[in-house]
Amino acid sequence: MKKAALRCAAFYALYYGVNAMYQGYVSKFYQQQGISQGALTLLLLCFPAISMVSLPFWGARSDDSGRPRLVLQGIILLSVLLMPVLAKGRLLLACVALACCYPAIQPLGDSLILHSLQENRQPFGPVRLAGSISFTLVNLLFGYLLRNDYSAVPWTVAAGLLALLAVTFLLPREKEDHPEKGSFREVLRVPHMVPLMLLVMVLQLTLGIYFSYYSLYFTALPGSGSGWLGLAYAVASLSELPFLLLGDRLFDCFGPGPLLLTAAFCLGLRYLLMGLAASMPLALAAQVLHGGGFIVISFAMARYISREASPAVQARGQTLLAVAGFGFSRACGVLLGGFLSARMGLHAAFLLMAALALSAFFLFLPRLRRVR
Repeated sequence: MKKAALRCAAFYALYYGVNAMYQGYVSKFYQQQGISQGALTLLLLCFPAISMVSLPFWGARSDDSGRPRLVLQGIILLSVLLMPVLAKGRLLLACVALACCYPAIQPLGDSLILHSLQENRQPFGPVRLAGSISFTLVNLLFGYLLRNDYSAVPWTVAAGLLALLAVTFLLPREKEDHPEKGSFREVLRVPHMVPLMLLVMVLQLTLGIYFSYYSLYFTALPGSGSGWLGLAYAVASLSELPFLLLGDRLFDCFGPGPLLLTAAFCLGLRYLLMGLAASMPLALAAQVLHGGGFIVISFAMARYISREASPAVQARGQTLLAVAGFGFSRACGVLLGGFLSARMGLHAAFLLMAALALSAFFLFLPRLRRVR
């Protein structure tokens, strides 16, 4: 791996390490503050909902400024400054403000790194693999160290973001200004982009329930706890490694359509097992199927946008993917998950998500199986 690729791998290692702490445990931090289920749902909902506005804004700024690295550094610094606000218990203020910057870190980082790797003809999979390994190790260590006390979550996330900010200075230099500014319509005109995005939105809706409520679902199972929760997230992250090692070859061979259909089937089977789990071991085993779902969706679509979209709209493309996947679909998933968990419990909610993912597989199969 070249020196530039190693620097990109360091960025992913730190970002996904931070995300392991924030994404995996912030709902438990909220819960420990003594808030109600309704308030918890509101906090989880406003994060992706607000990002639907903030993500396009940052994507356009990154493309049009010609200095994407500087834009990325700015939003990381803003995220660092907001963590003490979260730690002091001002949950709604911190959540709303974080939604304006934190979700843009990943798509802007993807845009910058994929552009550099493509220019240097370096594979994306081994670089992205550093993120999965970091996510695994941090979850194992963090879940064990917390010991059911989640008050340290904001401070550890802030420390991780500061390290991430330092690494951004090692990323490739800014690309040159483009003679013409692009638009989001140009991204949607990329061949097959609309049906691919529609399938992503359906699958990310189901993942919205998973990422928002899995920690609550898993720790409520007999024999579980924060240590087992860290192991569960680690198993999910480790399951991504085989695909990341082969992902570039699989993408070149099959293309985004078959890969996204495979992800839909894997997610449907995974939610089915989670819905049927009466104890912790089966729910833990179902995490193995994570490697055929989330990472396949994010990897295939990031590569597809990087390859097919023009250089003038690379950041717009990645942020549009984040809006479709993280913003709109996650917001709907959080809202639906909160409603279903209150009415029928999370087990039934995951069974419904299994039905939705498998239905999407059969619905999109005729349209996307040949999109290569």
